[in-house]
Amino acid sequence: MLKVVLDTNILVSGTIVPKGNPYGVIKAWKEGQFLLVVTPQLIQEVIEVLMRPHIRRGYSLGDQQVSDVIQAIVEGGLMVPGRLEIAAVARDPDDDAILACAKEGKANYIVTGDKDLLDLDVFEGIPIVSARKFLSILRGIS
Repeated sequence: MLKVVLDTNILVSGTIVPKGNPYGVIKAWKEGQFLLVVTPQLIQEVIEVLMRPHIRRGYSLGDQQVSDVIQAIVEGGLMVPGRLEIAAVARDPDDDAILACAKEGKANYIVTGDKDLLDLDVFEGIPIVSARKFLSILRGIS
């Protein structure tokens, strides 16, 4: 089974906006089409984004909805320790945590909407693709 790291932007937008490619990726994960690889740091970043006042207001997210999203990720994902540190690779240092998660979890893909990561194209043999591209890859596999 494919092991995939979803960047925070995909995890957040795919769970709070029930349409579009990020939503399609989340739906594919929930249907068991791939294994989600996460670290405690990635989960913490998702929590921080979901707790931002403008996100909570804009998408009417209550504490229970945020808790449900995090619980789904924790219970449905493959948790890797998040201890691997990599030399600064991405333009945005925060993106290095995504790359480290992928390497540590031996991921097959990184899915992101982040231009800095997409510009890398590949990290240590792991393709970095958009949600749209990943959905087309999944369609080609099944």
